[in-house]
Amino acid sequence: MLQTRPATFLELPVHIREKIFMLCLTRECPVDILRERWRVQSEGDLNNSCWAEYEWCAECPYVGYRHRANELENKEASIRLRCYGPPVQTALLLVSRQVNEEASNVLFGQNKFIVRASRPDLLEDIFIPGSKALSKIRYLHVALENPDETIGLMFGYPRDGALIEAWEAMCNRLAPLISPWRLHFTFACAPADTDTAVYLADTLRLLPPVKHCALAFGSYLDHSFRPTVLELCLELSDMESPPADPFPFSSLPRELRLHVLAQTDLVVPSDSMRNSAAELHIVNGFLTSRRFCCTYCCAALQDCCCLTCPNAFSPTCRCALDPTGLLRLSREMHADTLEVFYSYNRFRFTGSLGQTLALLGRLSPTAVNLIRHVVLEFTWEEYNVWTENQREFMDAWKDLLKFIKDHFKLAVLNLTVHGNLWIYEEDEWSVNHPLDPEYYERIRAFYRDILGPVRILKGLKAYSVYLRDKEFWEMEEPAERAVMGREYNSARFCKISPEDREVP
Repeated sequence: MLQTRPATFLELPVHIREKIFMLCLTRECPVDILRERWRVQSEGDLNNSCWAEYEWCAECPYVGYRHRANELENKEASIRLRCYGPPVQTALLLVSRQVNEEASNVLFGQNKFIVRASRPDLLEDIFIPGSKALSKIRYLHVALENPDETIGLMFGYPRDGALIEAWEAMCNRLAPLISPWRLHFTFACAPADTDTAVYLADTLRLLPPVKHCALAFGSYLDHSFRPTVLELCLELSDMESPPADPFPFSSLPRELRLHVLAQTDLVVPSDSMRNSAAELHIVNGFLTSRRFCCTYCCAALQDCCCLTCPNAFSPTCRCALDPTGLLRLSREMHADTLEVFYSYNRFRFTGSLGQTLALLGRLSPTAVNLIRHVVLEFTWEEYNVWTENQREFMDAWKDLLKFIKDHFKLAVLNLTVHGNLWIYEEDEWSVNHPLDPEYYERIRAFYRDILGPVRILKGLKAYSVYLRDKEFWEMEEPAERAVMGREYNSARFCKISPEDREVP
């Protein structure tokens, strides 16, 4: 009886071997080359975490914990997932030449690699695999860090600094080895002066064209350097040329054109559980729908390159909304874009009442009449201004309400007043240390001063009041009915009732 010999590994079909290599050599979270090398040298101790940031490891079984979101007000407080997964196993590369060839294609082509260097010697010793391996890398994230701090980017080096010279030499070595138009490349640093930033930009021009480029030059430079970052990013990127025969979009019926534009980045995706429209914020001069990194700005999802960051640019960022390009196409597209942008979005104004009034005053009458959703948020900053100078605060508040009355189309306006004064959570300490009742009365007086003057806005389509602390929830319904009438019910306009809210 003939006995069949079991198939060897190399006799398996190529696609089967590739799947095996994918399981052994790839992972969702980025691979920090220096840290991974250290983990291998420490014999793969699982306590030596790979520290994957942001949301790459959301489904990873090795994730330990996460911190809060990467808010724009505090970039260092990013989502950080501590991954205790095993190191990348590279022993397969030593089996044979054929296995090495096939496995290296997967290892270097499917993983996202991070290079963080704070010393020239670290930068020089990183790329030791050889030219063949470097040509296969598809995702590369480089960050020049401050050697004097454990966390944070480089705060500034002299133009002839050793680290910058090592990076320039590295660019000269990488240029002939990187495959053009295939690399997803991110570069992050924080030079202290413009000369250093220009010098670093010139070193990047030594690299061949890349498929995707994201750059972040930190906040130590003024915003005048942003155009240079944008120009450099577009110069290095593979920008597609417009088609020779474009689709005749303007020939579509207007209702269909508006529906198509509403599916673009002109409109922030809505959250039906909270409101019928999403919210827009204004950060660093950009309209944005979020207060944290969009996670689309770079492949490795580290060192945020969103447009809302100073001196940063990424063509795939989904934070900033800029309708000005469509506004310049034609008169017809200008009208359609204005209607979609201002009618479909929900605008949240936070901060100085005077700045809010100045911003609204700069809008054209057509744009103001198209706005359908406005949220006026009051935080501790406004409360402190009210405490220091109540008369000046109230004058600014009444001026803003008068502007809304005189210039907005009230019959289609949905107005929300959000009192976002958070006191503290209900815990054992707060139960044993209750606040002075006069403190609550002071906040109650602040809310009364805010809600009272809104009565001049008779004829609103919808009006909602949200007060964050449950001690003041009973003030919401009377304030709404004082403006809208005794029979008004804000629940019909998707307001979340106090019973269904999360208690802060």
